[in-house]
Amino acid sequence: MVDCGGETVDLTMRTIQIGNRLKEETESIGDLCGSTFIDQEFLHFLGNTVGINALQKLRIGDLQRLVRRFFCQTVKFPFTGDPDEFETIELDLERQCPSLIQYITGVQRTYLENSKWIIELDFETIKKMFDPIIDKIIKLINIQLLDLPNRHKCKAMFLVGGFSESPYLIKRVKERFQGRIPVIAFPQHPMVASVKGAVAYGLNMKIIESRVLKWTYGVGVKADFDIRNDPPSFRKSDNKIWKFSLLAVRGTQVMVNKTFCKYFMPINSGQTVAALRIYITKERQPKYIDETGMQLLGTLKIDLLKSSNRSVKFELTFGTMEIKATAKNELTNETYHTTFEYQSSE
Repeated sequence: MVDCGGETVDLTMRTIQIGNRLKEETESIGDLCGSTFIDQEFLHFLGNTVGINALQKLRIGDLQRLVRRFFCQTVKFPFTGDPDEFETIELDLERQCPSLIQYITGVQRTYLENSKWIIELDFETIKKMFDPIIDKIIKLINIQLLDLPNRHKCKAMFLVGGFSESPYLIKRVKERFQGRIPVIAFPQHPMVASVKGAVAYGLNMKIIESRVLKWTYGVGVKADFDIRNDPPSFRKSDNKIWKFSLLAVRGTQVMVNKTFCKYFMPINSGQTVAALRIYITKERQPKYIDETGMQLLGTLKIDLLKSSNRSVKFELTFGTMEIKATAKNELTNETYHTTFEYQSSE
């Protein structure tokens, strides 16, 4: 499934199981390559033509109308990528955006006055606005296909979201993947398809059987610094070091409500409160919480009693919509809970 929106394009690979439940096959991915980035390419071209300063002085409302009424309707939506059926498009500033003319100066003004305030957009100019964005989408699709287990092949690909209506995007995707994917489908009303899917999921969340973790999860634990094996830069003033105690690894396929468990002991004998800090990272085998890319997901605190047996049982459960962290004092059976939302891939 390739959801092509205005800002982002998001991909997920799933197989249909018995009972029409969905199993995620690969780590879902996405990038900032939605249709609004083509609008930005148009504005970059326009800035080079009329001057960046002129474009910056234009009122935001006038700029938005120019993009929406001229570029989207006349250029972006109809563009097919077929040079044989293309005719050069003219942007008449006197008609489409007369308020911009007063800000144009220098050589740009002289050139446009001689051109009667008409800017031509030829085939290659428009194609260059699309290609960097569509190239990113094709790269994302290819990554998903390469991440599939060897025994599996993608049998169908569905493009949804507003940007999937672009004739040029459809053309490029078909040219690139038609030989690898038997069915490449574009719903007649792609934006409605996305909304219907979201509603169906909300009404029946049990449809999701499993997911593939986007992050590696673990807990920060304090240990003695080992001068032979630990990085000196991570050494703390008390000659300790904070290590990453791994719970679940990025790329692992987990069933809904799968629980990962570990047992921890307090750092010192007089400790009356334990703070379990949950971290996430894109690395699959991290060792320290001070590594680059490490993020604190949240903290769960638990009360302790002064006793020789003060083991804490910590569990991380991956539910349908959220992650549940549970800590249990093994001596008193007191249990503490907190929940976290699933983080995006960025």
